[in-house]
Amino acid sequence: MRQKTVFSNHSEVAHIWAQQTQQTGRSGNVSFDGGKIMSYHWWTMANFVRPDLVLIRNWSYSNSTSKHMGHVRSSIPGFVDVISVYDPDVSPGLYKPGHIDNIKDYIEQLKDSFHSFYKGRSENKGHYVKQNAGELAALLRYCELMKCKGILKKFKTELWEYTITEQFEPETIDRLIKDGEKKFNDNLTKQ
Repeated sequence: MRQKTVFSNHSEVAHIWAQQTQQTGRSGNVSFDGGKIMSYHWWTMANFVRPDLVLIRNWSYSNSTSKHMGHVRSSIPGFVDVISVYDPDVSPGLYKPGHIDNIKDYIEQLKDSFHSFYKGRSENKGHYVKQNAGELAALLRYCELMKCKGILKKFKTELWEYTITEQFEPETIDRLIKDGEKKFNDNLTKQ
């Protein structure tokens, strides 16, 4: 018996994609192929990089794509880890394309909250510290889950410069980068 691949609405196709029970499906301008779900059949909105991990784009191409992404967000099961990134069209590994763009986007977010902290009103300072720390934690979590911590070495100066919280001083960032490099080298020797 053939599987149904054309669905009645965007919400339905998003839920079928989120279940990961079939390879392809579409409805109007939303389609999926494997782990990737796309708007207008080319713009990747989200990507299952593992059965328990989805990368979802943190910006929208248009108003209608924004609505499509709402369907995608609401369809992802609660047990699946979701990370918001600039480009979800990447796969785990140190030398995979796309990681640098995602890391640069995280650093831009760090820079924005850093500047807001120094330019903002004193009653909002605590908010910007939390925001900055959250963005740094999200970046480190992304690099850990996507196995690309070694790339952080290229951005060490920016990480130190735009981090407000004192718990991430240069020595801590150096240690995190060395841990990432050690894990990468350990994986190479196992192969």
